[in-house]
Amino acid sequence: MDGRERVVEASVVGRRGLRSRVPLLLALTAGPAAVEAAVLSWTANRSALGMAPQAAAANPFGVFHDLRWVFVYHDSWLSFAVALLAAIVVRTLLTVAIVIVAWPPERPRPSVRRLAGTGLAVTAATALALAPWTSITVAAGATALSWFSIGAVLALLVLALLLQRGPMTGAWWRGLPPPGAVLWAAATFGALTVGALVVGLGPGWAAVPLAAAAGAVNAPLWQALVRSAVLGRSRLPRLPTVPVVVVVLLLALAGSGLLARSGSRAAARPPPALVQRDGDVTPEQALLYVGGYDSRYDGSTGHLPDPAGRASLPVRRFSYAGLDRQGEPLPYSPADTHQPLTRSAKLLAAQVIEVRRRTDRPVALLAHSEGTLVVRAYLDDGPHPDVDAVALLSPLPQPARVYYPPARARAGWGIATGWQLRIIFGVVATTGGSDLGSDNPFARSLLDEAPRYRDRMLQPVADVRMIAFLPLVDALTNPPGPDPRIPVVVVPERHAMDYGRARTQRLLIAFLDGHSPDPGGDGGYRALRAAGAAWQAPSLAFSLNPVWQTRPSPS
Repeated sequence: MDGRERVVEASVVGRRGLRSRVPLLLALTAGPAAVEAAVLSWTANRSALGMAPQAAAANPFGVFHDLRWVFVYHDSWLSFAVALLAAIVVRTLLTVAIVIVAWPPERPRPSVRRLAGTGLAVTAATALALAPWTSITVAAGATALSWFSIGAVLALLVLALLLQRGPMTGAWWRGLPPPGAVLWAAATFGALTVGALVVGLGPGWAAVPLAAAAGAVNAPLWQALVRSAVLGRSRLPRLPTVPVVVVVLLLALAGSGLLARSGSRAAARPPPALVQRDGDVTPEQALLYVGGYDSRYDGSTGHLPDPAGRASLPVRRFSYAGLDRQGEPLPYSPADTHQPLTRSAKLLAAQVIEVRRRTDRPVALLAHSEGTLVVRAYLDDGPHPDVDAVALLSPLPQPARVYYPPARARAGWGIATGWQLRIIFGVVATTGGSDLGSDNPFARSLLDEAPRYRDRMLQPVADVRMIAFLPLVDALTNPPGPDPRIPVVVVPERHAMDYGRARTQRLLIAFLDGHSPDPGGDGGYRALRAAGAAWQAPSLAFSLNPVWQTRPSPS
């Protein structure tokens, strides 16, 4: 037998050995997913089930999975450090075990010690690179704003294209990865998203087997990734690709204040005209518009004129600064929208009474973004006989799913994450962004009084007709949870959509006239909601946070 024949025979034997290790690889990938799903089902934390398939996912998805749990579930600096260190060590051990089992027979495998050293370095570096983006994901859990989730997922995808080969090669931080490795990294992201979709839409009793099946999909993906990284050739091997990309992403995060500034300018514009079209009935209610975060009011412009010059319904503006002595809404600046929600709710109560007194008509509230939280607090705080109907535009269905304590606190759930967000938002503010509010009074009132707002936005209120217009993109920050109990219309738009579109206006006017419009796009919203759960932060249980125990949810 010549040398070539011996190589062929060794390759055949190696492939047989690789096939014999498939059951072990399936156990290493499906087992952790099943265990996590079982724990989440037992603790009734169904909103985080979409994360379970990532329990044994390839780098950096597995590390991102671990960091989100650590960043939400720690209550002191010590517990944060211990949990982070434990997560890095356990992730390294699991990764090394999977790499050993999935190693291709065409190349000699490095020693376990060498793989462990490389794996530990890669896991720690990945955790460091993902830390700011994990904090941004937690911010999305606090505010329910889809902008945060989209930015964090885009950064994760960019890093995944480079870091997925890390555990298999010592030159993981240099050069461009082989095309095959890039392809399989993208395929892993898609598979994990589909896995969350399947688990999220499946029946509750099937959560564990569905999560195990979705986790098992990681097995062939791991095999393909390891093979591509080991056998493929990287390009530009001297280029420090990973450090350069990490720095570029951090600069992009720091410069996102420019985007925040454009969002603030959009929020400051008056609402559009509510145009009556042929066949529309004039609503009997007096309309009161409650603007969102960073909105403003100059004291005179209730709404924008219709571009076509058509007649529009009169819409009064709620003022975050209150009423003057004559009962007129005062001008207010974006800074006034940063006040506690309870104060805004009291100002709204006074203005509702004044509008009813002046018009002798029932009041319909048109609430936008943060304004939906103000309206929710107002409706829960006491009687509201003057309000006949409420329309929620770009509502925040599940805010306050996480927590971090005030800056003066020495301990509390999410304390380390809170300080990371303060640093990030402080840097963003210096680039021209608005006050994103890690500690402003609005943010603190939302975090400290989470039982008042989480899961309650789309629940009915006695004697008030309600409807919600949900932007499709906002499903990304609305993980599976309680089903809406008020009529919901899904519109194919981003967050901060208003009632400017003709279809939205027709549905809104029909609702004010007493009709219940048919919902639209609910199936797509539910699917995107379940798929998006893969990349969100888990919810902090109400029972764990003592701050929330003193603020029970309204009945």
